[in-house]
Amino acid sequence: GVHLMLDGLEQAESCCRRAVELVPASTDARGQLGQVLAEAGKLDEAAEQFHRVTEIAPGLPAGWMSLARIHQRMEQYTKAEAAIQRAIAIRADTPDAHTVLGDVLAAQNRLDEAINCYQCAIALKPDAPHPHYQLGVTLVARGDPGAAVPSFRRVIELKPDFTEAYNRLGLAL
Repeated sequence: GVHLMLDGLEQAESCCRRAVELVPASTDARGQLGQVLAEAGKLDEAAEQFHRVTEIAPGLPAGWMSLARIHQRMEQYTKAEAAIQRAIAIRADTPDAHTVLGDVLAAQNRLDEAINCYQCAIALKPDAPHPHYQLGVTLVARGDPGAAVPSFRRVIELKPDFTEAYNRLGLAL
């Protein structure tokens, strides 16, 4: 179980480090290494790899999104917000970027701003369940469970096996 998983992560990390050694300017190799390090809980090292991706390819929104997500996991919300804002500045029509910004803002209790981000993500990609779910959660957190009901219903419509949406809907009714 866990031992095999750890061995797999160690092997993956070793392979990814070798790929970075062979081609240091590869954003793909550094991004993969960052993902493996994040999975292994080595968040500082993962952040460094994602930061290098943004240095190598500052016009690549995915690098900024990965950097934002890792800073969010580290509860470094100012850094996360700055990184995701860079991704949005490069490519404003990326719904995932608006969702990540919403998550970062919601974690800071900036609920109205987060709601706007989720609504923007939904406008860009109406069939993505995550922004609907996060919108519902944030509306509840703001003290408006009735307004959250349509969001949770939409999540269930889009992803019928999303059990937490059923739980949240039940609490919001």
